[in-house]
Amino acid sequence: MAILTKLQNKDFENILENYKIGKHKSHKHLPWALGNTVYLLKTTRGKFILKIFENAKEDFINFQLKIMQLMEKEKLPSPQVMLTSGSKSLLILKKRKIIIQRFVEGKPAKRFTKKLIEDIAEKHGKLNRALMKMGLKGKYTWKKDYQFKPLMFDVKRYEGFGILEENKKLREEFRQVKKQNLRRSVVHGDFNRGNLLVKNQKLNAIIDLDDAHEDFVVQEISNFITMSFIDWEGRADYRKIKLYLKGFERYFKLNPSEREAIYFFIKHRFQGIIGWHISQLKKHADMRKRLRKAVKKWIRKYERFCETSPEKFLRNLT
Repeated sequence: MAILTKLQNKDFENILENYKIGKHKSHKHLPWALGNTVYLLKTTRGKFILKIFENAKEDFINFQLKIMQLMEKEKLPSPQVMLTSGSKSLLILKKRKIIIQRFVEGKPAKRFTKKLIEDIAEKHGKLNRALMKMGLKGKYTWKKDYQFKPLMFDVKRYEGFGILEENKKLREEFRQVKKQNLRRSVVHGDFNRGNLLVKNQKLNAIIDLDDAHEDFVVQEISNFITMSFIDWEGRADYRKIKLYLKGFERYFKLNPSEREAIYFFIKHRFQGIIGWHISQLKKHADMRKRLRKAVKKWIRKYERFCETSPEKFLRNLT
């Protein structure tokens, strides 16, 4: 993928003059960050992650930093934010908004073992409990209650799949959900294996708060289930889902309405993923083949999941 902000050795040297983390040795662009520019930075004092926020406003970046500070306070796994010589978390240099975090060992999980699910569930529950108590009124990255409103994509159909038509059906199904009973809180926003660094079957770091916002807590839970416990044939692994929910609810108990809503929020998450991939086709021509393949896989996965009724899904969670 093309680098949004390409830095040279001299740029890194200028940035590091504002920190006490050593001199520049080497750097490597990390291509998985599509919205921002992220580098693995090696200095004479170790390894770090340097992130350039391409579009986020300063107040939203500070909102993310508050969540990172909360995670540190609650002893949750979050990479340490390095302070500038002036004790600031955010560096603004030549109009670039930059943060540097200490590098944390770990990789996204290839599979979810019982031990790992229990560890993630515990830490996710603790995180959501802390965020609920924090009472942050963050910046919405989407419209409030967006799940109950039409998807905002400029593509109605993709190779025979009517995404807006499917979304209209889902909005009708959402009438079954008791929205007034769904609690809201600040959430990570993209809590999935790609943003969870694992080492020795333990969650070592929760990264990437670019989608942090105020939302339904059940949306956060449904995101993780969608990305982790539903295979490419659209089959839900209920044993793993129940194990995750059991661990999560030790710290954040769901009410009956929230449990009943999980199915519908999973479907909405599917639709959002499909729409996002379609929208990225226009932005990243160099990744078009990969994105088209991903769209087809997610459509197939969604259609097969829809063969399970909400009643059957809920029964299998008991």
